[in-house]
Amino acid sequence: MENETLKINYELSVKEFRKIWFEMFKRGIPNILAFWGIIALISLFGLLLPEMKAIFLIILLSSLAILITSSALSYQAFMKTANHQFLSLSKEERQIELSFERNANGFNCKNGKNYSYISWESIKGIDEFKDSLALNTAGSSLQIPKSAFQSNSDLELLKILITANVSENVKLLN
Repeated sequence: MENETLKINYELSVKEFRKIWFEMFKRGIPNILAFWGIIALISLFGLLLPEMKAIFLIILLSSLAILITSSALSYQAFMKTANHQFLSLSKEERQIELSFERNANGFNCKNGKNYSYISWESIKGIDEFKDSLALNTAGSSLQIPKSAFQSNSDLELLKILITANVSENVKLLN
């Protein structure tokens, strides 16, 4: 049990890639809603002032239109970037092999002809989404779709390794 190794091999599909990017997009939605929602809320309160009703109604409708438009445009740009990034990967680079070993200082990652060793120290945060895990370093993010795990026990083992090695900035679902 001390030198237990977890190997994850999968081919990144466009469907999985889009799911991952959509989960990341949803994470930014609260910021958009907060900003334009505050403006809309202020406008709603302004509607209570009889002499300023027309101005605040225009502000309210404008802020709602901007909220909807900016959300749609952000989604479109986000997904365009996701498609571009996926298409830039060769068939070999879409083949990903990860190897996690208990009591190791990091893990191995291979995609195509690229090989790297990622130390646990370099992981700045880990987020668990409904369909994936994101291991975030200072400059990039390694997304692991949950469909890549052969069983729930493999996923649980990785969560144990993550919790043991990267205790801060970990946001795992329960």
